[in-house]
Amino acid sequence: MKVLDKRKDYMEEVYQDDINAYIGFKYSHLGYWHSDNRDDFHRAQEDQLIKLLDPLNIQAGERVLDIGGGQGGTAIWMAKRYDCEVVLVDIVENMVQKAREVVKDEKLGNSIETICSDFLKLKVPEGSFDHIVSVEALHHISDKKGLFNKVFSLLKPGGKFSASIYLSDMKPGFLKKLYLKLTVGDDYLSPINHYMDSIKNSGLEECAVEDISDAVLPKSSQLFLQEPYYSRIVEYHKKYYGRFSVWLLPLFDKWHRSILRKKQLRLVICRTQKSV
Repeated sequence: MKVLDKRKDYMEEVYQDDINAYIGFKYSHLGYWHSDNRDDFHRAQEDQLIKLLDPLNIQAGERVLDIGGGQGGTAIWMAKRYDCEVVLVDIVENMVQKAREVVKDEKLGNSIETICSDFLKLKVPEGSFDHIVSVEALHHISDKKGLFNKVFSLLKPGGKFSASIYLSDMKPGFLKKLYLKLTVGDDYLSPINHYMDSIKNSGLEECAVEDISDAVLPKSSQLFLQEPYYSRIVEYHKKYYGRFSVWLLPLFDKWHRSILRKKQLRLVICRTQKSV
């Protein structure tokens, strides 16, 4: 219990305020960029959701679980696009509270349920969901075996799973931990084989992995340096990390670009399902 409490405290510190929401985005993830979209971040964010979720073929009235749903952007998008029922679970209380406020404003209370809980301790009946999804959040759950055993138990037979997941090929050490904490909110990213092995051992079908790094990371990082985003990023760092951190932003950006060029930070989509 103390370990869970420590983890919860850490997450609440990291997500005092979601930086994407602070910038003004509706969604807590980056964008998927096409050649015909040069600078519309909102469209790119929705294109990433389309890329991740449309292949699930979610039908009206089906139940979908959103792991690490944050302030509710993905849940609201799914409820509107697919006319489905969504259960959002997140461990950070202030994120869930903000999600509840947005859901109320959107008048989607009958379609979206919000739960503040560690996903591994989520108390819902087995086989409750037609689909389970997660957007750039699963790296925060260190127990991958427990994660996918839970996914398996909560999916209905034939139920599908889809998630976008950060991976890193950086060398271990202090600088890697610092970079990852500043970039993805955690100082460790599990290798892909931890996901694959845990999925296989859970009883889920073989996992398909698609690397979407090149369509997401470079362009999104480039636009963050432009207005109106950069001023809000500076304001965010000044508020939560102090003025000194603002002076380091140009150096961090140079470091970040170097890592992306070397493909040491990646974003992949993992898809699997439970056999019928």
